[in-house]
Amino acid sequence: MTVSRNSNTDVLIVGAGPTGLTMACELARHGVTPRIIDKSPTPSVHSKAFGIHARTLELFETMGIVETTLAQGNICNGFDMYNRGKPLAHVIFDTLESRYPYFLILAQSDTEKILNAHMESFGIRVEREKELVGIERTDPGITARLKLKDGSEELIDCSYIAGCDGAHSTSRHLLGLEFKGAPYPNYWLLADCDLDWKYPLHHLSVFIHPSGVTAFFPLYSDRGRLMFELPDATIDMEMAEPTIEDVRRHMNEREIDYKSVGSPNWLAYFKLHHRIVDRYGDG
Repeated sequence: MTVSRNSNTDVLIVGAGPTGLTMACELARHGVTPRIIDKSPTPSVHSKAFGIHARTLELFETMGIVETTLAQGNICNGFDMYNRGKPLAHVIFDTLESRYPYFLILAQSDTEKILNAHMESFGIRVEREKELVGIERTDPGITARLKLKDGSEELIDCSYIAGCDGAHSTSRHLLGLEFKGAPYPNYWLLADCDLDWKYPLHHLSVFIHPSGVTAFFPLYSDRGRLMFELPDATIDMEMAEPTIEDVRRHMNEREIDYKSVGSPNWLAYFKLHHRIVDRYGDG
């Protein structure tokens, strides 16, 4: 196996999602040039985590990317709750003590594009298809062992490793950090789709029904994400691939009034977890 030793870097960032990209941007803004790696060959195209809160927008202003973010996102300025499809509660976010008194909806894939472009303005590029496979403590720093696309390995001497590699973090596993918690007992159904209904398309909405809770998040124009709690679908069950007919069936059962729902670009069953790492630093 071919092993090459690269020149030192102060900080190696593992993971090029929103956290890793933001870390790279902020380090560069403060005069530190990191390296950032990701084992995936390409960025994700899914909307994933799409909610940007007021405080994050304030930080984006400091970074210099808030105007670009606002121009691409969907401002969500209210929250509605329904019981069997009938209005139950209504909240407007105008009283939030922020220059951005709302919740911005923007697909994670688009947020990553904005952050990546900002990072590249500092001359930093994501090094893809490089996977962290080992961490060795040295004097005075750390040696990271990376697996490359062709099967060879690269050794990087650094002062810090920033593990930004998500719920299945290799960094966390290599350091032996605990990820305490557990999954909730049932599945949810996610559907990103076009939607025509009577409820506000610029508000977060929650529908309460004996069959389960349903949440709606507005993405773009008449497109949004529906999330259906499935109390009877326990996480030990085998689930077939969901269809748009499953979405319509749940909406009908839960008395959610709509004209049409279709053109899904993401349908999935998923589990929710409540977990937290036991500590955020090591060494």
